[in-house]
Amino acid sequence: MELVWSAFAFYSGFSFIVFGINSLIAYKNRRVQGSKEFLLVVTGLALYSFGSFFEIVSRNEKWILFWDDFQFIGRDITIIGISFLILRLTFVYRLSLIFFILLFPISNEFVIWSGYKSELIRKNIQFLANTSWKVLTYDFGPWMKFSVSYYLLIQTIVITILIWKFLTFNGFKRAQMFMLLIGILFPFLGGLMTVTGLFPFINPHLDVFPITGCITSLVWAYGIFYFKMMDLIPVARDKVFNLIQDGILILDKNNLILDYNEASVALFLNRLNFTGVTLKEIYPELDYLIEKYKLKEIDSIPDLRLFMNGELRYYEVILKNFSNRSTPSDFWILTLRNITERKLGEVRAIEEKTF
Repeated sequence: MELVWSAFAFYSGFSFIVFGINSLIAYKNRRVQGSKEFLLVVTGLALYSFGSFFEIVSRNEKWILFWDDFQFIGRDITIIGISFLILRLTFVYRLSLIFFILLFPISNEFVIWSGYKSELIRKNIQFLANTSWKVLTYDFGPWMKFSVSYYLLIQTIVITILIWKFLTFNGFKRAQMFMLLIGILFPFLGGLMTVTGLFPFINPHLDVFPITGCITSLVWAYGIFYFKMMDLIPVARDKVFNLIQDGILILDKNNLILDYNEASVALFLNRLNFTGVTLKEIYPELDYLIEKYKLKEIDSIPDLRLFMNGELRYYEVILKNFSNRSTPSDFWILTLRNITERKLGEVRAIEEKTF
């Protein structure tokens, strides 16, 4: 196998080293949630980069075709790993779904390596010698067109779902969706640029998937091993947080709403449908009372009277600082506890005593 160095091979070689380091980190931390799926992703990316490197430095046309085929192994393993990572995050491991995820990659490898009608994969194969490496170019065959369309369609659907989840979730789940979304966007855009050849500022024939995959691996390595993106504890926290029947708001020093549970959404008649708004915008009277309480102008915050679904309800207002020390924190927990039954009981007791 004749090999000739090209500067463009550096991108694939460097990416392979990054994937190798990430694989080692994932293996050593294999007990961390999501590490096994991440290991599968970076293994696939490493194989792809390995094949891309040798495709660039090879001069023999048969070997160039072999290494181009070899990259499909890496791509299919990467797709499987990403799918399992999403299943891990959404807790929807099902045998039928796993079978569906594995079906196409296995079929794809069979078509490629069986040698059955190579024109299904490539047509009009050419080797260009006007660059610093021997560039393999070809038109997509029917199977290749289907394969590329399938993968781009699946990634588009996944990205659309993740964007929707990111916009509708709050708290730790939103951070999870953001990490996953950023990671998937880079290889998706890299695949689009490779297929369309829209990477002119380096070379239109350069496969940028190893470069974009490198960014993905770094983002997810940070998310999984440092940020604990796949950890069950924050997920369980969100579930418990939303099961609490009291309305809970997390506020900063300016009463900006940083987080809230589902019960608080109903209390404010769906006006609280996203973070980043101030309490003054959705309930100015309560904001005014809280400010007076913080300035110690009042000893306690009066109970609230809210009309919900045509009924009068009473809520006790509890405001606590995050810090238990003498120096207060910038963050506050606002709890609205339903005391309607107690209030109505007091009213009935007063009426009975009067009569």
